[in-house]
Amino acid sequence: MGVRIHGIGGHMQRLEGLIALVTGAGNGIGRGIARRFAGEGAIVFVADVDGAAAEAVAQEL
Repeated sequence: MGVRIHGIGGHMQRLEGLIALVTGAGNGIGRGIARRFAGEGAIVFVADVDGAAAEAVAQEL
């Protein structure tokens, strides 16, 4: 029986080659989803009614 690592590091790059559009990505759950998808290799487009918040998240990624 092996050790299974959960979280972002446990499944790195499983979304590689996929594209995601995350709405409401400027903060909260949407921001978390955008970060997770990017961390797993997806190309992420962020959208939010608060353009400055969306830009800040895009710069983080």
